[in-house]
Amino acid sequence: MGKIKDTSIFKIDSNSILSDYGNYILTDLYLPIIGSESFSLYLFLVYKLKENKKTLSVEEILLGCNFNINSFLEAKKLLEGVGLIKTYEKEQDYLIVLYSAKSPKEYFKDIVLKGLLLQAIGKEKFEKILSKFSNKIDRAGYKEITSSFSDAFNVDLDNIDFSYNIENNDFLIDVKSKDPKFIFDTQYFMDLCEKDYKITKDDLDVSALKIIKKLSSLYSISEDNMAIKLSENINYLGEPGKRIDFKSLEESCYDDLIFVSVNKKKKKITEKISSSTNIAKKIEIMENYSPLQYLSLKQGNTAVVRSDANLINFLSLKLGLENAVINALIDYVLEKNDNRLSENYVKKIGANLKRLDIKNAIDTMNYLEHSTSSSKTNNNQKIEEPKKIEGTNNNAEEEFDPEVDEFLKELNDGI
Repeated sequence: MGKIKDTSIFKIDSNSILSDYGNYILTDLYLPIIGSESFSLYLFLVYKLKENKKTLSVEEILLGCNFNINSFLEAKKLLEGVGLIKTYEKEQDYLIVLYSAKSPKEYFKDIVLKGLLLQAIGKEKFEKILSKFSNKIDRAGYKEITSSFSDAFNVDLDNIDFSYNIENNDFLIDVKSKDPKFIFDTQYFMDLCEKDYKITKDDLDVSALKIIKKLSSLYSISEDNMAIKLSENINYLGEPGKRIDFKSLEESCYDDLIFVSVNKKKKKITEKISSSTNIAKKIEIMENYSPLQYLSLKQGNTAVVRSDANLINFLSLKLGLENAVINALIDYVLEKNDNRLSENYVKKIGANLKRLDIKNAIDTMNYLEHSTSSSKTNNNQKIEEPKKIEGTNNNAEEEFDPEVDEFLKELNDGI
């Protein structure tokens, strides 16, 4: 990194929604760790960004925070350490990206942050703050009666507004919601691997990152946890570029899935999916859950067996299908096939979906209903419920193009 001077220029950007509630969390959970100077620097940058002032000289920062250059650099370092900012350099051009504070739940799951806070304020104050951010009312015995999205809104999916395409969607600011689509921060992951686990870019080429991102999405694993798993499944003494054991990595991800599923059994499950589930609600769930989560919900929140997980991995990693497409395929086959996932049948349908470049749940459902049965849709394009068919495969394999078999053979030969 080049030497930062009073005349250096910083561009300011954010990668999160910076809310006033975040500042409330900052005061209780971060201020005791980072100190007043880092705290004031962060707030100064946040307010400048809200004023749409996205370029600041170091001199402006020093004057605004009453810093000298050394105190600025130290304050910046502490903010970087707790993950509230990231700093980038391109030649003599600097960029600071602001991140929101972790939620209290995420914060207290972080071993390092939790330990630093306890160390800074002592056990008595720590327990008071922990209580402050805990749910105040015991929810045991309550039955959820929240309206679903489809209860609240009458959506005509044929309306042109719902097909409006936003270009460069990757550059939009992200914020966590109830069940967000999975977004993997590749640059953050690579930086973390190199800095904390000495995993070089030679090991993280395009093909490796593609597999890692797919596994993260399928198993709902964060960048931080995936970096830990990667460090546990790499041969540091091996040849660079060939050191990752992807089979072992996937097994580790699956083991976590089983652990989470077993521990969820004690909790009340409010989301159920069946053939009678409202179609708009079903599509919403398909678009927002990973295939392993979706299959678990279809099975009454039970753990996904190894063979089904392998099949889903094939659809995602080998065929490269989107999660929503896999979910719609799973749903269709289970409805048609007496709640059984026939491997050959699923793979052949998946190969067809891949060749047709189908990307979302609605297109998948329409394709399956129109191509593998003679069911029709009405003028409102409301998809009919699939009819149960006796037997295990309904002779569906005979309906596929011979080229599909060749395509699958090439994929299987490459495994």
